[in-house]
Amino acid sequence: MKKYISVMMLIMRANLYRAFGILLGTWAVQTVLFFLIMRREMPRADVLGLNLERLVEKSGAVWVFAVAFVWITIFLCRMGCAYGTKTGYTLKRLSIDEKSVFLCQSAANSLYFLLFWFLEAVFAYLLCKIVCVKIPHTGIQSVLLAFYRDPFLHSLLPLAELSLWVRNVVLVLALGVSTAAFSWHQRRGKSGVGVGVVVLITIVSFCQKTGSFHMNIFIILLMIISISIISLNVMGKETEDAQI
Repeated sequence: MKKYISVMMLIMRANLYRAFGILLGTWAVQTVLFFLIMRREMPRADVLGLNLERLVEKSGAVWVFAVAFVWITIFLCRMGCAYGTKTGYTLKRLSIDEKSVFLCQSAANSLYFLLFWFLEAVFAYLLCKIVCVKIPHTGIQSVLLAFYRDPFLHSLLPLAELSLWVRNVVLVLALGVSTAAFSWHQRRGKSGVGVGVVVLITIVSFCQKTGSFHMNIFIILLMIISISIISLNVMGKETEDAQI
């Protein structure tokens, strides 16, 4: 058990500073954009009907989030791609098989995506709470309404929509498994295309309006199938190699 914990900690530490750097950069850009848009439209707030949903849409916060997501995915994919590194040396010294490395990396990467989602949701809530007091005719209650009405905010924090919570968790698992599989393929001199498919589906389908039950179920099933195919491919190849 200690070996597996060591591998997970090794993977988590390898990208910790990069991940928090990307998060801080994301929050800084989103904050600047929020206040720039608010400053520009505040003189015409009553005419434009300025509210939190309009502010989120005009600021392009979702695109900043998407760029940060892609960068974190790239860093996680690069982790453990080659054994000619300090990380590779440590893994070799632990005498852990490739199947276990894949499982540990899948779990560690999933935790990264989970933290990324959770911290962005918390930041978005706090930012909206700060901004709402500066917009005419809005209050704290407007923040919750914005998280119901705006697709991006609602997808970050689905509130009472259970299917969207489940979809987000399954997306996190699919991203963790696919990025770990990419590293596994690279170590074998191959290219893993599964992560590209999962990332594309995530970006295209992430923002959902309230009540998108059928779409959420479709994405859940699609991601479960993706996880199964990717995992079975890796596990199957490792079992074949062990028998040779």
